[in-house]
Amino acid sequence: MKTSRIICAAMAAVMTVGMAGSLSASADFTIVPKSQSLVFLGDGESTEKGYDEADWEAFRDRYRNDWCIDEDEEDDLGITDDGIVYSLCEAGVSLVEYLGKGKDLVIPETIDGRAVVGFSSTECDFIDYGFSRLENVKTVTIKAPIKKMVSVFMECPNLEKAVLPDTIVEFREGPEDSTCHAFRDCPKLKEVYFPKSVRLVDGAPFHHTPWLDSLEEKEKLVVVGDGVLLSGRKAEGKVVIPEGVKSVAGYAFDSNNKMTELVIPSTMKNTEKYNWGYGQGAFVDCNNLEKITLKNGAKGFVPIGYNFPALKKVIVPPSVTKNEARSMLGWDEDHLASKKVTFYYYKGTGFDKVISKKLYKGLKKSVLPGKTKSLSVAAKKNAAKVTWKTVSTATGYQIQVSPDKTFKKGTRTATVDGKTKTSRTFKKLKSGKKYYVRMRTYKTIGGKKYFGNFTKARTVTAK
Repeated sequence: MKTSRIICAAMAAVMTVGMAGSLSASADFTIVPKSQSLVFLGDGESTEKGYDEADWEAFRDRYRNDWCIDEDEEDDLGITDDGIVYSLCEAGVSLVEYLGKGKDLVIPETIDGRAVVGFSSTECDFIDYGFSRLENVKTVTIKAPIKKMVSVFMECPNLEKAVLPDTIVEFREGPEDSTCHAFRDCPKLKEVYFPKSVRLVDGAPFHHTPWLDSLEEKEKLVVVGDGVLLSGRKAEGKVVIPEGVKSVAGYAFDSNNKMTELVIPSTMKNTEKYNWGYGQGAFVDCNNLEKITLKNGAKGFVPIGYNFPALKKVIVPPSVTKNEARSMLGWDEDHLASKKVTFYYYKGTGFDKVISKKLYKGLKKSVLPGKTKSLSVAAKKNAAKVTWKTVSTATGYQIQVSPDKTFKKGTRTATVDGKTKTSRTFKKLKSGKKYYVRMRTYKTIGGKKYFGNFTKARTVTAK
């Protein structure tokens, strides 16, 4: 039997069942006895059909007329007795459209012994909503062990319940055109079995459904699946995404104008080639967001590419690499500069090596931890007492005293652990000699000290 070139090409790019390569049905699926008769183009009439023959005939005509199939490929298009239209290909069976009239739609594991590998996506405009806008369907149960959900079951006016398989890993159309809106705008959808296996949600599936609305009323941050933050549209003020969250769904914070500060956890990782852990539009139109902080360990870019008109501060940890820093700053540096966003970062890190280049000279930046706001030096007998005000972001302080204003000769260095300490006395100085004093803060992260910039040197003459 011939293989449908169009459907199989779409499956290779969009409806992949395995992580790579094609799969044989016997490798990853249990083959069950034949339970549904195939109705191919040109076949005779079947009995007890759950669809209208006129709808099936009209579908075939549209499929041919829209350049979706060649005459020599017609034998690969079929329909089950309950009205599921599908196409055969090397990996198994790809589902194209639902013409049935039943209220309870079940997506089987196999059709005529072939594994169901997913929902098809083609260039045919008329089947873009092949499994959406289903007026009769009240429940959907997907038994097929698919790994990706695409934009199906949207705008189903009477859909009340959806059961998804534990094999689903992501909601996404494809690697580049990624937005997925499965189950969106289903006004009666109140019950959803959401698998724990899901690790990425792109687009806005489940938006405008009672199911998601009820979750948002119960929890300001809705976390589902394998650490997916599905929604934060109701969160207010300082929003701390909890540890354990690995990705933020598309449009999760859409138009949240009550969030003023965002803290991203260390568990956010750059594991997706195209999404970097954030779904498309994750933070779109958050007009009052003023500060973004990444905890150390977080990977991927800070989502500053959105037009945050109120954004003032971005706190960048040492864990952000040079490549991630380029992505973070590469959206629109002119816009960031015009908005006077200040980036706070640590010296010697990947971010430091990128933002220090001339390309970003228009951006405001500040080295962490910050300088002490008050440093004073008092002369003592053969000594000098250094005092300062504490810096809340510091782990400790480093003070240097030297007879050389360049601090290259005769310099004594003292490290003071503990950010609450406020003084240190240097003894055994030469009476009547002038000394220069400076200090800097440091913060210990992952066992490594990250030093801030030195203060301007003060002078003192020992008594």
